[in-house]
Amino acid sequence: MGYLYGASVQGIQEFIFATNELKSIVGGSELIKNINKTVEEKYQKHIMINAAGNIKLVFKDDEKEIVEDLAKNFLKGIKQNAYGITISQAVVHFEEGTFKEALQELEERLAIQRNKNDLPLDMSINILKLAPKSARPMVEAEKDTATLQKEKANTSRGNIPKNTKNKTAIIHADGNGLGAMIASMLQNLKSDQEVIEAFKTFSENLDKATNEAYNSAKEGLDDKDIRDVILGGDDMTIICNADYALEFTNKFLAAFEEKTKEYLGKNGLTACAGIAYCNHKFPFHYAVNLAESLCNRAKSHSREDSSILFHNIQSSNFTDYQEYID
Repeated sequence: MGYLYGASVQGIQEFIFATNELKSIVGGSELIKNINKTVEEKYQKHIMINAAGNIKLVFKDDEKEIVEDLAKNFLKGIKQNAYGITISQAVVHFEEGTFKEALQELEERLAIQRNKNDLPLDMSINILKLAPKSARPMVEAEKDTATLQKEKANTSRGNIPKNTKNKTAIIHADGNGLGAMIASMLQNLKSDQEVIEAFKTFSENLDKATNEAYNSAKEGLDDKDIRDVILGGDDMTIICNADYALEFTNKFLAAFEEKTKEYLGKNGLTACAGIAYCNHKFPFHYAVNLAESLCNRAKSHSREDSSILFHNIQSSNFTDYQEYID
């Protein structure tokens, strides 16, 4: 018997790419990483999954007070330290031998929480002056609270990676068939502890494979030409000098296949990627949405093999790739 706790950060890309300033983008990325670091530091022995804003923790039946404190204060602390983050949480109590069912119930409860309205801590009213770049309540030097928190979290410096023609690329990659691999993994597991250990090992190995694939693919690139923004689980979102984006993505997908075979089994995973090429001043939240749309479209055509779909944005009103095709 025990408790299964889950938390999920929503709209990570929208939070990180709220502005086009690299210091805010990198700072937003650090704030997301800090959520997982906090979980690692405080609840290490309870972790089942802890990557890219996806958190699942397991507690024993006699640890109810810890679970109650977590449910009461975790989200509150995250939201206060990172204005604009939307995060959902849920808890399921399970009996011996029902852990698989508890996992399914947890996902259902998280889905319900995600559909509920979440009031931002910096909610504005008409009498408040707004920061010109974010349209959120201004608190200092024409900046809102979230922007100041992101800048404080950013310990690095630099400019948006771009080529001599001021072209940059947003790359989003995502693994294929992850759900099927997990279902296959769980099929022959009997006890709750076997399931918990299998999930923990799988999550750690997948995270390791993705990070090693990224590091392998960027070998030879200068740090000023590439920035990882989201890197964990089977997800990757980066900003890259447009000159190197296609070659880097091709190398990453090949390395991802190799590393997942090494860490997850002989078949491994394939992945698809979308690349949105744009001017370095183009609103990045549109470019990120396009990169995700391109990735999803690539998946719809190629789930068995790794593939890349890219598009060069040349208009100012680009919103959705399907609309463009139509």
